[in-house]
Amino acid sequence: MVHMIIAFFALASLALPQRAASPPTLAFKEEVTIKQGGYEVTIASRSLAKNEFRITKANDGSLLLDGKRKWGVFMAPPRMRTTKVALKYQGKSVPVPPHLWADCFNLHLSQSDVARDPTLIRLDARKDSVLVRLLGGDGASGYLLELTLRKDGKHGRRVIVP
Repeated sequence: MVHMIIAFFALASLALPQRAASPPTLAFKEEVTIKQGGYEVTIASRSLAKNEFRITKANDGSLLLDGKRKWGVFMAPPRMRTTKVALKYQGKSVPVPPHLWADCFNLHLSQSDVARDPTLIRLDARKDSVLVRLLGGDGASGYLLELTLRKDGKHGRRVIVP
C-alpha cells in the first residue's frame, strides 16, 4: 500500500508543470530594409532595457510607460522598441521625425513577416511617396501603423486599431 502511494505521488509530480528558470535578458535587434522604385526604407527595433521606462498602471488596468499610453502596450510590458525609421529616395536621405514612430512598440519586423506580407511597402499612384504598413502588438494591443513617407519630407501617419 505504501509503495502504491509513493508511486502515485511520483507520477502526479511528473504531471505538474515545472517552473522553468527565467531566461537571461538578451539584447535583441531587428532591422528590415525594403527597396522599391527608387525608395529605400529601413525600420529597426531592439529589446527594451529592464529599467528603460517607468511602468505604471492606468485606471483601466492597461500599462503606461513614463505616464503615457504607447501603441502595442496593454496589459504586459513591451518587448521591442522602435529605434529607427529611415528613408532614402534615389540614394538621398530624407529625415523621418521620431514623433511619427517613437511611440510604436512591438512592431513585427522579422524577415518572415516581411516575406509573408507583400503589401508592407508599396508606391502610390503619384510616385511621390511610399506607403509603409506595419503590424504591431499582439492580441488586445494589436495595431496597424501606416506611414506615408514623401520624398519632399512631408510625411504622415495613421494608426489603425482593429
